[in-house]
Amino acid sequence: MISNWGGNLDFGTDEILQPGSIAEAAEIIRSGKVRPIGTKHSFSKVVIGEGKLVGAAGLAFEPVIDEHNSTVTVAAATRFGDLAVFLEENGYALKNMGSLPHISIAGAAATGTHGSGDGNQILSSSLVAFSYLNASGDLVELRRSHKNFEACRLGLGAYGLWVSVTLAIVPSYQMRQDVYRNIPWQVFYENPETLTAAGYSVSLFTKWGNSTIDQAWVKTRVKDGLPPSEIAGISADVESMKELLPGVADNLTEQGGVEGAWLNRLPHFRLDANPSAGDEIQTEYFFRRDQIVGAIKAVQEIASEINPILLVSEIRTMAQDNAWLSPMLRGDSIALHFTWINDSEKVDRAVELIEKVTAEFDPIPHWGKVHHFEKEQLTKAHPRLNQARELFDSLDPEGVFNSEYLQSLGVRS
Repeated sequence: MISNWGGNLDFGTDEILQPGSIAEAAEIIRSGKVRPIGTKHSFSKVVIGEGKLVGAAGLAFEPVIDEHNSTVTVAAATRFGDLAVFLEENGYALKNMGSLPHISIAGAAATGTHGSGDGNQILSSSLVAFSYLNASGDLVELRRSHKNFEACRLGLGAYGLWVSVTLAIVPSYQMRQDVYRNIPWQVFYENPETLTAAGYSVSLFTKWGNSTIDQAWVKTRVKDGLPPSEIAGISADVESMKELLPGVADNLTEQGGVEGAWLNRLPHFRLDANPSAGDEIQTEYFFRRDQIVGAIKAVQEIASEINPILLVSEIRTMAQDNAWLSPMLRGDSIALHFTWINDSEKVDRAVELIEKVTAEFDPIPHWGKVHHFEKEQLTKAHPRLNQARELFDSLDPEGVFNSEYLQSLGVRS
């Protein structure tokens, strides 16, 4: 049976259909229930359903750059890293990327996947337009000006199969990545922006219960100037130490302040290497920035209970976003990310505990990662969830793209 990348989910089938044309994909959709699938990097059951698993990787075509409008149009199933290579070869770049360049554009958009940076929105915010096959197998295009655009650009595959995307692009730029170690938590507690605003994109890596944050990865655009000479009296490493998880040192992008192209610094992991460690489970929760200190202190209190199964935690920021189902619809946010060993039973207990101790700080889970939130909680967290469900139901009245899991989330009826 086919499983997801992390190995914690079985999709219940040994086949992913990869149609070679839009006509073939439309015929599959017309034949019965369908669940769209990307690069299998989701850890939640968002892909699982009763229908056929259908990917769009076979609907590939050469990217087309529109220099006048500063956009690129490409197949929706294209991996971010592959698009980045093409753009760099032509003197262009994306404004932001996730930590893994291996994920597809459509999959990242569907689940609200993001990078990091106080001024950076989720990855789908760069979408100018996208096209999809609807429940009747007809091709539909939505542009930013369309009334359904903000509802559908984060849609969990609930209403159609994405075919192509048009993304905003910018001129290529150089970046560097500097690592600061063992920064006192008190620095973050007093003013989180001391760390989160230290670069264009910042990620804090740590375990819990200690007095210091293990590592701060500060990614700086060279045109913006130099990174801080020190943070809280701590200077950056002068070489790439590449210490994060066992077995991933050779997979990481270069650190140590060495300048390089954006596509080789913004992601944490190299496109030509294994993303992260594999054989893992991930969870992530988003908090409003004014509540993050309380949430972190609550997690610190349960350090002894979660650290034994925790590989590493990452803390990162995202700017407010307008997608109806984005956790950042409510405002600028900070996320707590947990990478666990691949033991679903133990992870479920840890997730239950984290959700319990952070409940008063209004967490919102990542759609594509393990969580225990139910329909009522998600409806409270996402004020436009009911509207989104009504729209998706109207776009797919026969339930071609529906599933029990989407119903349990309140995304479909």
